[in-house]
Amino acid sequence: MPKITIDQAIEIARLEYRPSVSRNLQIHGYHNHADKFGDLKAYGSDAPKIKALAKKNARMEKKLPIDSVLYAEVVWTVQNEMVRTVEDFLARRRRILFLDARAAMDMAPVVAKLIASQLKKRRAWQKQQVKSFVEKAAHYIVQ
Repeated sequence: MPKITIDQAIEIARLEYRPSVSRNLQIHGYHNHADKFGDLKAYGSDAPKIKALAKKNARMEKKLPIDSVLYAEVVWTVQNEMVRTVEDFLARRRRILFLDARAAMDMAPVVAKLIASQLKKRRAWQKQQVKSFVEKAAHYIVQ
C-alpha cells in the first residue's frame, strides 16, 4: 500500500521516479535473531532492555495472565513507545483485545495501574481508563 501511494504521488506531481531504498532498511528494533528473545521477540533489539527493566524490580517480572506479557513490557511501552492508555497497550501494542476480549478486560485494572504509576496519574484516571476500556471491549465479545 505505501508503494502504491508513493507511486501515485510521483505520477500526480510529475516527480522523477527513483527506486525505493526502504526494502532492506533496518529500522529501530531490528535484530537478525529476534527469535532468541522468546516472548519478547517482537521488541527486537529492545528486548534485552525490557529484560533488564524486569530484573531491576521483581514486581516487573510478574506477568499478565495471557500472552506471557511482563509488567515490564507495559512500563517499557509507556517510557519508550508513547503508550498513554489501557486501550493503546491492550489493543494496538499487544492486540490482546482482539485475541481474547474477556482476558483483556480482566487485565485492564493492572495495566491501568502500571501506566498510571509511570504517568503519575491518580486513581480516578485509572478507574476511568478501565471503565472506558471495558465498555469498548464488550463489543469484541462473541456471543
